[in-house]
Amino acid sequence: MGISNILISCFLINFGYLIDMPSTYVLNRGSYDLTVRLEPDGGMIGHITVSPFDNFMFGMSYGGKHIIGYGTPDWNASPEFQAKLGISTPMISFAIGFDSQVYMDSALGLYGVLGGNLGGKVIPYLGVGYRSKTQFFLGTEVGLARGFSFLAEGLLKNKFILNVGLRWVFADRIILEFDLKDVTSKQIGRILKFSYTDYI
Repeated sequence: MGISNILISCFLINFGYLIDMPSTYVLNRGSYDLTVRLEPDGGMIGHITVSPFDNFMFGMSYGGKHIIGYGTPDWNASPEFQAKLGISTPMISFAIGFDSQVYMDSALGLYGVLGGNLGGKVIPYLGVGYRSKTQFFLGTEVGLARGFSFLAEGLLKNKFILNVGLRWVFADRIILEFDLKDVTSKQIGRILKFSYTDYI
């Protein structure tokens, strides 16, 4: 299998994010995704997402801080919600959606994201979100070797925040991912993700 097919396989079973920011990918109709994300502060966030129709998926997430480690867990007050409508062609893709889950210390809210496909080896993204103020983000996924891809994304807020990561896809349904958050800061965060995708 060539790098092009490897990356496309990785991309197609993605939950729909780069690291914190959304990609243009939408789950196939009739499929679901379960994701657990371990946060730098000992927190944990669980996602469940389903796609009842073509080009549309929705889900919810819930978690809290200090779930792993010492101290009393600080659970979120309520679940957060996500929805995405996407259109894709072999060369370009576009999605609009809503995400109330807090990443990068703020929720993205309403967003639009545009993606490309550079020879099946590089998937670049450019997007904008709005919740109380406008936020711009960009990112890319790059195929490296069998089942592996490199991730990078940046969000322009009061400063430019850069995240990077490594994603491993195996058994065609399972993703294991390790990310470094805000790599230009003095305190770099570490994130671990586990995802499972299948048909209902």
